[in-house]
Amino acid sequence: MSQTTLDGKYAPGLTAFWEFAVEHWFACGPVPSFEFGTKLNRPAAERDAYNEEEVLTFFGAPPFVGCRSIAHCWNPGDPTCRDISSGPT
Repeated sequence: MSQTTLDGKYAPGLTAFWEFAVEHWFACGPVPSFEFGTKLNRPAAERDAYNEEEVLTFFGAPPFVGCRSIAHCWNPGDPTCRDISSGPT
């Protein structure tokens, strides 16, 4: 887990939780200071966004659009639409 994730997600969430608990008398005392991180945590990294072609390729793969047939698994086929609200059939 990166240091950015710890500082940006976990520490504020834990701090807010403890502030609520202290404010509403579920806990007493000062809010703990959450300072995480060791040399094992990765530093922040630049992340590239997917471009339109990559997104279309990914969602055009057989798991999303359906396979041609059981015999031709992983070959693109017609889109499949399943209604999961009616339960198993």
